Amino acid sequence: MIAVPSLAHADAANPTSTLAIGDWWKYNVQTPVAGLVLTGSQTQTIEYQANTTATEWTAQSSASGTLAGLGVTGSWVQGGFGHSRFTLNLTLVGVRTVIIYFSFVSVNNPPVTTYQFPLSVGSSWSMSGGTDTITSSYYYSYNATVVRNTVTNSTDEVYNVLSSPLTTVSAGTFDSYQIRGRNPDGTYTDTYYSPETENIVKQVGFAANGTMESSMTLSNYGAWPYKSTIGLSVGGSTYNAIVGTDVSTTNVHQDGRSIIFTVSGTDTVTGKASIWIPLKANNTIIKVLVDTNSVSYTASSNQTFYQITFTFPLSTHTVTVTYSNPSFLDQYLIPIVIGIVATAAVIILAAILLVRRSRRQPQPATFPQPPPSTPPTPAETPPSSQPPPPQSNNPS
Repeated sequence: MIAVPSLAHADAANPTSTLAIGDWWKYNVQTPVAGLVLTGSQTQTIEYQANTTATEWTAQSSASGTLAGLGVTGSWVQGGFGHSRFTLNLTLVGVRTVIIYFSFVSVNNPPVTTYQFPLSVGSSWSMSGGTDTITSSYYYSYNATVVRNTVTNSTDEVYNVLSSPLTTVSAGTFDSYQIRGRNPDGTYTDTYYSPETENIVKQVGFAANGTMESSMTLSNYGAWPYKSTIGLSVGGSTYNAIVGTDVSTTNVHQDGRSIIFTVSGTDTVTGKASIWIPLKANNTIIKVLVDTNSVSYTASSNQTFYQITFTFPLSTHTVTVTYSNPSFLDQYLIPIVIGIVATAAVIILAAILLVRRSRRQPQPATFPQPPPSTPPTPAETPPSSQPPPPQSNNPS
């Protein structure tokens, strides 16, 4: 399967077809709670699918950080499904430490749809006639008496998609849609949703006078709108690897040693990929090249796969993930056999040429020979060509 590319800033489709259990997003958060400002990090993880139509998912939320305000300092932790439980460890400056246990449960009737897909600049929708019932409970470390309070608000909010900017946060730069949600009391929230992460990359809450009150920005994530499965042939067996990316992938293939694919997206946007390589297909240190440049990656493993995750710049690049060295047969025996065969072929060819040339070479011509003559007599012997011996000049 090869993912079909999409155009940057095209209408954002509903992500429910590509979300998966285990997808996660980590945020830096700053938010006011009961006069205190909570600062820290929050992780949202999809734990299970809420129904069988693949249109709803339930995420577990966990968070922790520090707090300050009202003359106190401290720390906090938070977690829960569809509701929030806070534990606030407060230190009243110079006096004592107090732990407060909070629980918030919010119920919308009818259920609230945060986004109406497909998103596009200029689109809008509203929620009216519904109610949001918030039940809060808390007790103190020095007093276990639980105090509960219930507040019901109307859900009359109007949403407008204002623009499709590039949004930069600590996790990278992303194509996004700026969605403004305005409440009847004048307060509003700007949410920047990115199809690359299938979730919020930035959210800022404002008071009616425009003063910023809260913020949430993406610091890391593990969600993959583009996924491809590719078979790796090793030792006569085939193992399936998975290529997950947050931007368009094309030409996904393998050459027996590497997984190769092309990524494309908007210039300056951050791309991210996660590759699941079967343990049985790997026999060397995994290497990642973006074009010809080596890039670092993070790695983890379970009993079946290595998972490597890395980022890359855009717009268009070729990614090569090498997972296997050539076998002994490929690296040594096959070249030797090829060399022997090639040498033998040359020798045979040379022999054939020599035979053919010898068959074609002309033989020397023959002529009739005269009969042998009778040896000459001494009188007929021709005079010697040697000069006579020198005469002596001495008198006798």
